[in-house]
Amino acid sequence: MWKYFVLVIFSLTLFSCGGNSADITPDDTGVLYPFKSGGMWGYLDRDFNIVVPAEYEQTEPFEDGMGLITPGPEVNYTDIKSGDYKLVTSKGKVIECPTYQRVDQFSDGLAAIRDDDGRWGYINKHGKMVIEPQFKTVLWFTEGLAAVVPDGSDRLFGFINKEGELVIPAEFNAAFGFSEGLALVVIGGKETGKYGYIDKFGQFVIQQEYDYATYFSEGLAVVGFGEFENMVYGYIDKTGTMVIEPQFDAAINFYQGLAAVKLDKKWGFIDKEGNMVIKPEYTHAVNFSEGLARVMVGDRSNEEWGYIDQTGKLVIDAKYSMAFDFNDGIAMVEIDYAMGYIDKTGKFLWGPME
Repeated sequence: MWKYFVLVIFSLTLFSCGGNSADITPDDTGVLYPFKSGGMWGYLDRDFNIVVPAEYEQTEPFEDGMGLITPGPEVNYTDIKSGDYKLVTSKGKVIECPTYQRVDQFSDGLAAIRDDDGRWGYINKHGKMVIEPQFKTVLWFTEGLAAVVPDGSDRLFGFINKEGELVIPAEFNAAFGFSEGLALVVIGGKETGKYGYIDKFGQFVIQQEYDYATYFSEGLAVVGFGEFENMVYGYIDKTGTMVIEPQFDAAINFYQGLAAVKLDKKWGFIDKEGNMVIKPEYTHAVNFSEGLARVMVGDRSNEEWGYIDQTGKLVIDAKYSMAFDFNDGIAMVEIDYAMGYIDKTGKFLWGPME
């Protein structure tokens, strides 16, 4: 059942990647929100008006001011064909991409695309090709650079700038995006490779000594030591100094001053001094966003998600089968196989609908 019925007369205009780019003027600050109706997906605006009707297999959350329509999780990789991916502007314009087999979400103003030959390049928000397809593998742009595997690099990663120039040589077995001026990289195979961090000149500033690591967030990064099943996790700063000793069974980056960690099969939250400020009592926990964090109670066979504040108080009861971060004061949740949007009191502002 609709909690709120919105009558909308649709005027859905379709554009094409590489077509009349003058007509495509994305608004970097605008956001639309995925919604589901009758088993299909579309987009709502912040007032819960339908902007893109529910007629697609899957719509992804907006990133960098753009949305993405995809074939959906049930479609086999081999069945995906050119044109199955579409871009969406914050004004609800659907941009067809008929010549690309795959389109990723935008980051740092560009989106990766794959052509029918399996090569990757990048387009801008007007759908114009700005870096021609030429790479075996690519990652998102962050802080002006992207990790790629060029032809002839023997599956090694380097980094390109937004002109497509290789500015850090391809010499890493794995690489991830830049965050707070540093990028996480690996040299060595799966059994012997260690994680370290390079700067934008490609120089190691934190040497390879970790069996696991994450990107930096709020000046700290998670690092792990040992075999995967018995790994212990702690936190380093940007000089490589261990500021929170390895002691956790699992750990997530810091957000809004707190980080979710796992001890003795339960999740809680620590501060940047390593103090446990929210005791471990949850089956799972995720980072804070807009003052609230998602937490799970119950076992994996009966997942129930709710939200706590930064004092650990459960402010929205754990009753959702799925829950997502708050963004602009609202969060998407699923209950009884129906999705909707709630506010920070747990009140449904739209939906739930199947």
